[in-house]
Amino acid sequence: MLLELEINSSDIREQMRFKNKENKEKIMLRFDIRGKENLENFLNKVSFTHPKKNSKLKEAVKSFVDIHKTKKKILEIILKSSRPLSTVEVSKLTSLDRELVLLHLNDLATNGKIFKSKATVPHLWFKKIYLL
Repeated sequence: MLLELEINSSDIREQMRFKNKENKEKIMLRFDIRGKENLENFLNKVSFTHPKKNSKLKEAVKSFVDIHKTKKKILEIILKSSRPLSTVEVSKLTSLDRELVLLHLNDLATNGKIFKSKATVPHLWFKKIYLL
């Protein structure tokens, strides 16, 4: 049914069984929806009747950040830069929150895609090894 509404999800699995006030057995199911387009489709085509849940879903869609795209954008900026950049500079260039940028920069450095200065504060990020 979700696929017919253009909503990709994880497999649907049983989360728990319980009895309601009328002593009828109920089953709670669980599935994950990933990606902004899928969340938007769920919001627009299915939604929730519970106001708080619907509000949280709207906020999730509004504030959604694709971490793979943002990490790629950050890597491109560092690789194209002719000089080392600070975390704040990368944050300004990407219009992303400094903490999110720092998370991605550290991950990129850990994976050897970029390098981080050791002798300067604030840290500088660059594409090849400099003596800093």
